[in-house]
Amino acid sequence: MRRSMQAGWRMLALRNLHQFRAMTLRHRHTKRWNDLMAQLRTLPNFTIAWMAAHATQEDFSSRLGAHQYVHPRFGELRYAVIAGASSMRWATTYI
Repeated sequence: MRRSMQAGWRMLALRNLHQFRAMTLRHRHTKRWNDLMAQLRTLPNFTIAWMAAHATQEDFSSRLGAHQYVHPRFGELRYAVIAGASSMRWATTYI
């Protein structure tokens, strides 16, 4: 993936780490979390990227949008959406 993303690799990696940090916050007190982090820290540059994701100005929540809609039958509906992009060899898909 790093070769196909080329210049966009660092931004993609940081955004994935932002999401990973946010989604795993509730598990950081567990043995499983400590074991996983010990394995990840053996990867080249992981600790640097982990700290960069913690310290950068970009924030995972900045891609989070809140919406609401009044449905004629069910009334007010509220939901959150996270915008993301997936790059493939033939196209970039925005979800």
